[in-house]
Amino acid sequence: MPLPNMLDSLRRELRELGLSTGMTVMVHSSLGKVGWTVGGSVTVIRALLDVIGPEGTLVLPAESPQISDPRTWNDTRVKPEWHDTIREHVPIFDLLTTPTAMGAIPEAFRTFPGTLRSNHPLVSICANGPLAKEITAEHALEFCEGEGTPFEKLYTLGAYTLLLGVGFNRCTSLHYAESLVPARRTMVNRFPMLLNGEHLGGSTEYGHGRWGSLPHRRRAIHLHGCGAYGTRRQCRRHAVLDTPAR
Repeated sequence: MPLPNMLDSLRRELRELGLSTGMTVMVHSSLGKVGWTVGGSVTVIRALLDVIGPEGTLVLPAESPQISDPRTWNDTRVKPEWHDTIREHVPIFDLLTTPTAMGAIPEAFRTFPGTLRSNHPLVSICANGPLAKEITAEHALEFCEGEGTPFEKLYTLGAYTLLLGVGFNRCTSLHYAESLVPARRTMVNRFPMLLNGEHLGGSTEYGHGRWGSLPHRRRAIHLHGCGAYGTRRQCRRHAVLDTPAR
C-alpha cells in the first residue's frame, strides 16, 4: 500500500524528475493531484526549496482574478444583477494581503518567509531565493505576461518550468510567447485602483496569440517542450505518487 507524501519522499521524487541545486524554476501545481501530504502545502514548498538549495530561486503564480470585473469571472454563483454592486465594493489590490486564487500551494508560498511578490493587481508572481528581487522588481501593467514583466525575466534567466499535477494549459511561458506575436489578439480586464487617494477603475490589456502562430524571433515556445523556460528542451515526465509531473 502506498504511503502518503512526506518531505523526504517529495525531495527524492523531485530530484528524480530532474530538479537540482541552483535552478530557477517556475512551478504550476495542484495539491489535490499531488495527493495527501503530511504537512500539506508547506511540505511541498519546503521540498522544492530544499532540492534547489539556497542558490536556487523558486517562483509561483500569485494571480488574483477575484479583484477584477465580475463580468469576466467564471463563477456560476455570481448573478449578473450583482455585478454593479460587486464592482463598487471589490477591494483594491494589496501586495501583502491580497490572496491568490491559484491554489493551496501558491497561497502558502505567498506568505512563506523570504518570499517577494511582483506588483500587479491581477497576475502577480511570487519568488523566493537569490534572484527573487530581480524577478519581481518590474511588472508592466499592460501585456502583463510579456515584455517588462517577471515572465520575460524568467525567459532571460533561462528558468525552468515544473508542472506538478497540471497540464500545459497552466504553463504561463505560453502567454509570454503569445505576447510577442505582432498581430496578437487582445482582451481588456478591469480592476479598482487608487490614484492620489481616489478610488478609480483601472484596466490592463492582455495579449493572446494562437498556438499555431507563435513568434519565431527569440526562442519560440514549443508546446511539447519543457526544460528551460521558453525553449524546445525535452520534457521529462515522472509520477509523484498519484500525479504526473513534468
